[in-house]
Amino acid sequence: MKKTLIVILIVTGFISCNRHDKFTISGSVNGAGGEKLYFEHSELLKTTILDSIQLPPNGIYKFRSKRPKYPDFYRLRLMDKAITFAVDSCEDITIDANSTNFATDYTVTGSATSQQIQKLRRSDMQLHTTFP
Repeated sequence: MKKTLIVILIVTGFISCNRHDKFTISGSVNGAGGEKLYFEHSELLKTTILDSIQLPPNGIYKFRSKRPKYPDFYRLRLMDKAITFAVDSCEDITIDANSTNFATDYTVTGSATSQQIQKLRRSDMQLHTTFP
């Protein structure tokens, strides 16, 4: 009985430790069934594809990756449009978008930093349309 309890505690501890070293990005992209969605790491001089998925008809996706050692930038790319977001811990970030305005009209939850990036990007777009 004691051995079984010890094994259960060890396995539970191992599983919970593994969860804390990963982050999740998930959500849906309406109108993009059959398209390929890329999950990328944005470095200073290059962008690296970490994973990709061919979106199902409902557009639902989910990616998991190892937590970065320090806050870092990632992005979702659909064709030539990209959404940039930041990861600084073991977050569960949700990004829902529409394929038509993928890079500009989306909602992000689970990351205050990524919400600030979205606000900054929208402000930049408004400035470019106001002062071409």
